[in-house]
Amino acid sequence: MAVDDPEFPNTQKEKAVGAKWQGRPTKYESRLADVLPALFLEGQSIAEVCVALGIGRTTFYEWTNRHEAFRDAVEVGKLVSEAKWNQVGREAAFGDRRINVAAWIFNMKNRFGWTDRIVAKPDDLNPDEFARRTMEALERMHSLDGGGG
Repeated sequence: MAVDDPEFPNTQKEKAVGAKWQGRPTKYESRLADVLPALFLEGQSIAEVCVALGIGRTTFYEWTNRHEAFRDAVEVGKLVSEAKWNQVGREAAFGDRRINVAAWIFNMKNRFGWTDRIVAKPDDLNPDEFARRTMEALERMHSLDGGGG
């Protein structure tokens, strides 16, 4: 059987002529970058967006790395998602919505990198005040561990 024979298997033909194996054709279409931010409107996670697109996380991150428009749309989508979760927290703070506050905080810390804020930094205090507060904190710690050190 010759390489140019129509009956010759495609994978064998590619190997025979030195073509690079390409794998399955991509599902990526440039229009996805236009609709992607809307998929995050209700605060969806990347996992939920992957399900909506019918792709896995690996494909999602490959597209993010390969396609600039998709990467930009992902950044906008993440911002849209975080804004939605901020809205939920703000509405709860004003009493307009009931939420599980601990779950909301956990979500914000894990998905959006929130951390507990340090109230006073050494630069904010004069040296005497900083020393006084440091000693108070050390005394509290010492009393919590039973004074045994």
